Amino acid sequence: MVLQDLGEWMRPLDAWMHPSTESPPSLETCSSVGKRLGNVLASVHCDATLLLKSQTLADDGKAWFENPATKDLVREEIVKKVFPILQPRIDPETDRAEKIARIISQDFDHGFLETLHPSSSHAPVVQQSMFSMGDLWTGSIIVGASPTASSSNPSFGATEVEVGLIDWEFASPARIGQDIAQLSAWLHLFSTSSTWSSTEPRFRRVAANTIVTRPTQSVGIDRFGAAVGEPLGSRSPAGTLMDALLETYGRKVKEYPGYLWFVDEDYDQRKFKNERLAVIRSIWILFGREVIRNSVEAGDRFVRSFTVDADGGGGEEMKVWQKEMIQVGCWYVSVAGESSDDEFEEVVRRERMLKTMYTVSGSL
Repeated sequence: MVLQDLGEWMRPLDAWMHPSTESPPSLETCSSVGKRLGNVLASVHCDATLLLKSQTLADDGKAWFENPATKDLVREEIVKKVFPILQPRIDPETDRAEKIARIISQDFDHGFLETLHPSSSHAPVVQQSMFSMGDLWTGSIIVGASPTASSSNPSFGATEVEVGLIDWEFASPARIGQDIAQLSAWLHLFSTSSTWSSTEPRFRRVAANTIVTRPTQSVGIDRFGAAVGEPLGSRSPAGTLMDALLETYGRKVKEYPGYLWFVDEDYDQRKFKNERLAVIRSIWILFGREVIRNSVEAGDRFVRSFTVDADGGGGEEMKVWQKEMIQVGCWYVSVAGESSDDEFEEVVRRERMLKTMYTVSGSL
């Protein structure tokens, strides 16, 4: 489908949040869009019919929604590019870049095996995978308000914009949380790169052992060397949308009994605690991978948020931001890939950016 055929007033989510020639949408509108996306994505991901159909062979013997090239494409274009990004940007005297790349590669391989051969012995009551778009990012979401909407409908409010999902070519069964982890990485990048006056970085390093999350508040960093702070979603369009999306998504997923063990840590902890932590580890690794890669590989999408240099690039300001984003991405990968279950559970309790995706009750 050609995007223009949907109407000139419909734009990809990032262009809608950060327009080049007009004011950004209100935070109220961004929150409304985030909540609507959270509801519809959770409904799609948890739909039993879609999941069953995607795991069933069609008449020609092939699986529905199967895209055989997906694994090789993602490995070559995303997974294998992490190490070349990290190598020149991390202290060459350490093997940290290699460790991060290895964790990401192993998680990627494990995720495909788990999707093809679920390990749970609790089926069919407990779902170990969900239906996924497979490549969900801000370009997969289109938003806009018809110019005639308010004039033809007097009750049409400022928050009532149209929202749509496009680009389903990689749709298939996938690990729980895959789509939302990928989309959250993009939203985090936009929320920290925007130059709109309402925006402040979610994490800003000011000293070796300090992370400032608000102008007058700081929290310590753990042994992995990155922030465990509070979300600053209310300070930017992308951050506001992300916070509303994750919270709504978690609450909607809880309505599906097969996924209760994922979003409700109080649901039979003795049986599902380790499985839940394993899923959250994978979400963190994927989120970290996408933050690392996209902050550099997709730099052209963020360059307009920085002071442009003589060559039309983001200059030193953007390089500093990329370094900070790589630190954040590496932290999520390191914590998820290198910590024990007890250590990881404790950090998950203190993390604030992603937790509402998978925590809707209890103490985490």
